[in-house]
Amino acid sequence: MNKYIYVFILLFLLLSCQKENFKGEFDNVTLYYYGRSHSSTTYEIPLKFYNNGKEIAFFVLYSLSPDLENGVYNFNDSLHRNCQAFQHFAFVDKTFYKGVCKWEGNEITNGMVTVNKQGENYTFIIDIIDYKGENHKGTFKGKVKKENYHQQSKVNGLFAAAYIDNHTQWTLGVPEDYSGGITWLSVFSGDRLNGKAVNIIYSHSNPNDFTGVYYVNPNANGKYNSDGLAIQNAYDKHGVQSIQNKYKLVSGTFKVTQVNKPWQFKIDIDVVAENGDIIQGSFDGGEIWFSGYDYQTYANYIYADYYYKND
Repeated sequence: MNKYIYVFILLFLLLSCQKENFKGEFDNVTLYYYGRSHSSTTYEIPLKFYNNGKEIAFFVLYSLSPDLENGVYNFNDSLHRNCQAFQHFAFVDKTFYKGVCKWEGNEITNGMVTVNKQGENYTFIIDIIDYKGENHKGTFKGKVKKENYHQQSKVNGLFAAAYIDNHTQWTLGVPEDYSGGITWLSVFSGDRLNGKAVNIIYSHSNPNDFTGVYYVNPNANGKYNSDGLAIQNAYDKHGVQSIQNKYKLVSGTFKVTQVNKPWQFKIDIDVVAENGDIIQGSFDGGEIWFSGYDYQTYANYIYADYYYKND
């Protein structure tokens, strides 16, 4: 009898020493804060999933909340340039992209991640396919560890892009002796589904300096009124060319500050639209795209920094 007990204990010890296979249940998840994506409306959220101290999966999910919204995050095989407000920007809500997310070092090429957050507790359900065609599944339930990512996004404001047009040909109601400038300023964020755009045309005393604090004129009708007041304005609730969601601004201010020469500016927006929406945020990307110039905002920052790293 003692002989059988000895053999059983020996077999148990031998099996216990063998490498434990991953069975699909994560025991630890770290959720990182990185900052806004280059569409500005979404956040880039790195996630690392562990089992027995070993990193199994790495994801970067895009969400309107830095703590992740509930829902299904789907793999995106392309940047979907045709449906973006900005061709260089993708990173739309509830997606993750090719070339970044990995399972045990293998690139993920399809699948989904389901997120359900209740209070401080998260539920993750992962069902993905890697580049080898292998299907991997895993789940996690519980509190996550939260840390800052080793690098932060360079996008600091709500608005991802801005452009300036000097309206030298504007003549509607402008006095014959007017020597100031007429400027059309536009700021954008997001995509056609979750985007914002504010457009405003205003007059200013110095034709060579469009910086300053300017006020929304609720009665703007496209004609010159006085310096510092809007001649024309518009708020597009879902990106550009959204005619059915275009509203006038009824109150508020916007401030244009030069932060570095020659083309770097900060634009602070605090306005109210006629539909009741309050739009508060900044363009703090620095370089503004000017009409007539052949460069565009963030031309050299298409991807987040960690896209080029082996995380």
